[in-house]
Amino acid sequence: MKQLTTVCMVFGLCMIPTFAQEWSSEQKEVWDFIVKETDLWCAGKGSCETVHPDSVYWQSGDPAPANQVSDKKFYEAYRQLGGKCHVAEAFPLSIVVEDGFAFAMYYLRGWSQAPGVEKPSFETVRWLDVLKKENDKWLWFTGYGDFD
Repeated sequence: MKQLTTVCMVFGLCMIPTFAQEWSSEQKEVWDFIVKETDLWCAGKGSCETVHPDSVYWQSGDPAPANQVSDKKFYEAYRQLGGKCHVAEAFPLSIVVEDGFAFAMYYLRGWSQAPGVEKPSFETVRWLDVLKKENDKWLWFTGYGDFD
């Protein structure tokens, strides 16, 4: 049984890089967009230019989904009150691109510091994002995030 478990673990670890190497150009384009935008938001340089005006996001712990206006207001207040993202790193799990939409599942981890909190905290989140391609440009459209 121990050997079977070891074989399964090794096989599973080998599958992750193989999947990433087999991405289509569209999947790679979507992942590059997610990584770039995550880095910009973490650095405090995010903008709503890459968020679709009809976007809706629902994050674990929120009583209801938030639209683009609400999301922007919360992000700006977080930054103005001293909230910081020290580092964020995303790991892809699955990306499906179909008819101008991309469905991306990924794991996000990082260190952030809420306003008024002395020390940063380590957070992990599982995300499902849906992006929409308009005018040859990917835009955040909808998604759900759940903290571990």
